[in-house]
Amino acid sequence: MEINFENFVKYHESSLKANAVPERFWKKLYEKIIGQTFDAGEDFGLAENPDGDKGIPKNRKYKVVVRNEEGIDCEKHESIWLIDHCWTWRDRAEAARQLDEHENLKQRLEGLFEKEKLDKNEILDEIWSWGQVYNINIDGENAAFWYLLDEFGSRIRHHGDPNFAVVPFFCQFYGYSISIMFPRRSLDPYEEVTRDYSAGTRESDDRAIRLYHLVQSKIEASPAAPQKPAEFFEKIADKLNMTLPSLEAHMIPEIKPPAQNIKVYAETAQVQKHLNDELFELVPDRSSADILWLQKPIHDFQEQCDQAPHQIVNSFPFEYLMTVKVDLTEMAKRKRKNGETSVHWYSPTYDLLSEAANFIAEFKRRESQGFDNTWIMKSWNGQRADKTIVTSCLNEILRHRELNQPLVVQKFITNQFTINNRAFHYRYHFFIKSIQPIEAYVVDMVRGLFCPKDFDLEKLYDNGGLLSNDDTDGDYSERMFFEKDFVEILNELSPGKDLHSSVRAQSTKILRDVIISSISKDYNPPCVISHYPQSRGFYAADFVLEKTEDGSARPYLLEINFNPSLSAMLKVDPDFMNKVFKTMFCDDKSFLPLIALHA
Repeated sequence: MEINFENFVKYHESSLKANAVPERFWKKLYEKIIGQTFDAGEDFGLAENPDGDKGIPKNRKYKVVVRNEEGIDCEKHESIWLIDHCWTWRDRAEAARQLDEHENLKQRLEGLFEKEKLDKNEILDEIWSWGQVYNINIDGENAAFWYLLDEFGSRIRHHGDPNFAVVPFFCQFYGYSISIMFPRRSLDPYEEVTRDYSAGTRESDDRAIRLYHLVQSKIEASPAAPQKPAEFFEKIADKLNMTLPSLEAHMIPEIKPPAQNIKVYAETAQVQKHLNDELFELVPDRSSADILWLQKPIHDFQEQCDQAPHQIVNSFPFEYLMTVKVDLTEMAKRKRKNGETSVHWYSPTYDLLSEAANFIAEFKRRESQGFDNTWIMKSWNGQRADKTIVTSCLNEILRHRELNQPLVVQKFITNQFTINNRAFHYRYHFFIKSIQPIEAYVVDMVRGLFCPKDFDLEKLYDNGGLLSNDDTDGDYSERMFFEKDFVEILNELSPGKDLHSSVRAQSTKILRDVIISSISKDYNPPCVISHYPQSRGFYAADFVLEKTEDGSARPYLLEINFNPSLSAMLKVDPDFMNKVFKTMFCDDKSFLPLIALHA
């Protein structure tokens, strides 16, 4: 594109307005960007803070003041300045790599932070007290970039009624980001320059949390987050356009598939490839199918019942109460005892958007009692390890609220059982055939996965040693294990004890608790999974094992996935898909080893 002021306005107007940059500054901003004019030093300078200074943040050596003898006139068109970004990173892991790759970066950061001899982990914690964040749309998804302002910009302190605004600005001419600062009112010579680090946040509690990395205000909250009200579930159901059939479930007859030539419409490649038993016929037309095996859950059950009441579908109404992490957390809350932060089989977990105050209370409680404070942060429905952060830094966790994304933070199990210093998780598949009456089964065949790297809590920036689904080695198959291996693993972990039977019994009990909680008669839809006679559900539950003080094993449920991949199971049993379908849809329980969850 041609670089001129008209195009500058054309491509940046929405951003300038969104950041409330007055139009009178736009021409000078354009000129400074084109000329790469970073001239803030002509009008501003650094001054040392006196002892006992109460500015925010505390214990900072310098502040920014006006050095222009005429002061700053907020009406002058020239009153806008550029601030450079001295460092940009995407997450803790990328920050760690950059520290390793750039020798001078550590020294510069020590100067910026006004601290000496910081090790890598200390720097990776400190950056969250100084950094800022902006979002850029990349291929239709918002990507967050954290950044540090240079030595000048980083020393602008906070004020609830600031005299300046500082905002990030992405220049589409050159494809990079800077920050711009402009006055909200005129300033006298030697007056301190301030900004609001919680701009746009109005509620006092939210502001206190937003500013927690700068000033640790006292936040009154219980470590045990309350159960979410019915309105929370209703909003989710409305957003998904969830509907139920107009008829009561008990009035809808249950339709069983034909005894032979069962027509299956499948959207997943695995079913299309591996469902090859002569009992089933794959059809390309959804309307002609007896069974729908869909990639995503059905939401509009009224339409499904009206248009094809005979079709059996592979999802239940509101089953996301088990498969979305924030909802699974609510199901676990229903099983905890009074005063507990969580039930014994589910690590304490908080919705970062609405339960940050409770999380802070729990973090501080653990800190005061000398307990481990390592946490794992991921999206509500996240399953990929590269979207997951493991950290013991409170500021890092709280700063991620600024992304305004649905995140949960969960206590990381640090005392995990390991084999040759490799952590692992194990998976049980289970299916639900009916809600009323409840009928559900666990497939008594484990599939597990080791981490690709050694378990090391000193390297929280490296998920390869902490999360078994991290794919840094590019190959899962060499790290997988199955039922026979699982028995041997548990025997090796605890010789002479039947650890396998104990773990299996505890794991199935956990799944039974989850299902019972998810269909509890104490609640109504959408707060519980609903019965639909033609529904079947197939899921996978992932666990880790904690080593208790007496050397026994305690399973913790990590997550439950809808319509999981069966590629690993098909490698050990090419007929596994046929067996699953016969068991779920043909009432033949002779093909798979099953444990009833409804008994």
